[in-house]
Amino acid sequence: MIGALWTVGLSAQQRVDDGVLYDRVHRKLNNHPALRIRDLRVEVSDGVVTIEGRVRSEPVKRRAVKVASIKGVSKVVNKLEVGP
Repeated sequence: MIGALWTVGLSAQQRVDDGVLYDRVHRKLNNHPALRIRDLRVEVSDGVVTIEGRVRSEPVKRRAVKVASIKGVSKVVNKLEVGP
């Protein structure tokens, strides 16, 4: 499966620590009513967030990427699969 890639331009001065980004993205995904964080894996490296796992629909898949696209994230790599 080929994941979607969202890019957000940030200068080097705007970069946020990966650990901070992980905490923020994880919290946002966990607090979103349509998402179940236990079904998702989040990794952050050099400002790039990768989301993997299984979600129940395409709209939920798109929502996860939007939720993860926070300030400080340079890209979101969407490796989510749709299914039960």
